[in-house]
Amino acid sequence: MKRTRHIILILLVFVLILSLIGCKKKNTDIEETKRETPDLIREESKDEKARDRLMAEFAELMDNKSLDLLVEFADSNIGNFSSIEADEILLGLQEILEENIARGAIFKDYRGELMEIAGGEMFFPRDRIGDIGDQKLRADIERAFKNKYKLINMEGQFYPVVDYEELRAYDDYVSSQVRDYIDIRASMSNEPMAVDAALIISYDKLADRILQLEDYLKDYPQGKKYEEILGFYEDWLWVYLNGLPNTPIEDQDTKIVYKDVYESYKRIGNTKDSATGLIVSKYIDRIGENKGLIDESILEKNTDLIDEALFLLKASK
Repeated sequence: MKRTRHIILILLVFVLILSLIGCKKKNTDIEETKRETPDLIREESKDEKARDRLMAEFAELMDNKSLDLLVEFADSNIGNFSSIEADEILLGLQEILEENIARGAIFKDYRGELMEIAGGEMFFPRDRIGDIGDQKLRADIERAFKNKYKLINMEGQFYPVVDYEELRAYDDYVSSQVRDYIDIRASMSNEPMAVDAALIISYDKLADRILQLEDYLKDYPQGKKYEEILGFYEDWLWVYLNGLPNTPIEDQDTKIVYKDVYESYKRIGNTKDSATGLIVSKYIDRIGENKGLIDESILEKNTDLIDEALFLLKASK
């Protein structure tokens, strides 16, 4: 009996010791948490204040339209922000880049020296900047390239355009809607659709770009760039259905639609679940009913087709 009581007493003491150890460990964990939590809060608060200061700096640069400093700011700091803030920075930079072009604030090639150097190229080669004799012009062109521009040859003159391929350097930091928008603009920048009222890409490639725009509009119906992309869609669909002055869709003598154009129409007309596909299939039917002739009776109704496509896209928002 005594032995039994002795065993029970030992067990009770053992349980008590375990309880004390557990309590001590729990209290230690609590104390550790108390010590760590303020440090984490202080660190997060410090980071947040740093980001606030940087965003205030960005706002000031935007107000001053300081392109050189904006580019430096984006290159140095965009990785420190959330995708929401990174979107604001990249789109702000794009706004100033485009605004400077509109104001004619990039460069002026009064002597046409750029054409003398690379008049046979669509884009002025960066490695030919050193060949520019006029020191001021050379400095202006160097600055333009540094600030995310490139130069395109149109109508016997080089003009600045935003080099959206350079803006892809920020892809890892921005949201998918801004990344996809920059991708669309980069394809336009790298290979323009038309120059001097002539299509310089194939009808099939133009069709694929139109479908890319439609996908963007479906994916981001509330996106910041929805209206801009919708405008591109309307313009490109118009070109696709009507052609351009120097790239008609029909033979000028017979007025019969070109085979490659018609084959492109048939391919796109078979695209399922697509506003573009539906509209192009209706266009094919009309051309077929007109025995392949492209005349005023065909072209005059294309505005209605485009309006229908826009209605369908907006209705799906």
